[in-house]
Amino acid sequence: MGYTHYWKEKPLCSRLNPTWRKFIEDARTLLWCEESLELAWRELDIEDAPLVSYEGGIRFNGIGLDGHETFVLERIDTEFGFCKTAYKPYDKLVTAVLSLAKYHTILYDVSSDGEPHEWDDGVEYASKILGIKIPHPFNPQYKHKGGVNMTLHEIPLTDSTKILITKDTINEKTFGQIRVWTKPKDSDDYIPTKKGVAFDLSKTSELVQGLLTLEDEGAKA
Repeated sequence: MGYTHYWKEKPLCSRLNPTWRKFIEDARTLLWCEESLELAWRELDIEDAPLVSYEGGIRFNGIGLDGHETFVLERIDTEFGFCKTAYKPYDKLVTAVLSLAKYHTILYDVSSDGEPHEWDDGVEYASKILGIKIPHPFNPQYKHKGGVNMTLHEIPLTDSTKILITKDTINEKTFGQIRVWTKPKDSDDYIPTKKGVAFDLSKTSELVQGLLTLEDEGAKA
């Protein structure tokens, strides 16, 4: 079975700030709890708890025949990572950690050979163990006419608003969006506003060129 998860990491500088340290602290709580230790060892044949450290990052695999590829998320600068879990039980921990990393903005993006709903167990598990609401990295709760929204990048604006760059699929048509999302009072979930634009993916390069030109003009100001 292929079934692989992929992620794009942020530059090394982000690993040295409080965001990285908070991520590691939460990852320790997540991976060193009794329930997680029943699913993962440091390596297939190493009966130690998963590695979770500020300097060494995160490293774990399933136990014995329930393992596959070792999941590794290091502090060193690695632009792109992946882990093939083949649907083994420790997959829940892999998706939980990746969702947590996305929540702490350690990663730019995550993707998968699987469907968004196959991450549900991992996201819910991380939320349960940590006692906080971990957003689903693919935002499956936001479905428009049967479509699915996948977040590619986010830009915080205020405590309750942010810009999301997303890839959306509605009625078998896929397109991009740049839109302001807001978090209503008494809610942990963000919802889309009318402030934004949807565009055909074939126009992405033109959009990027326009933004680069805007950046150049800003540098001149």
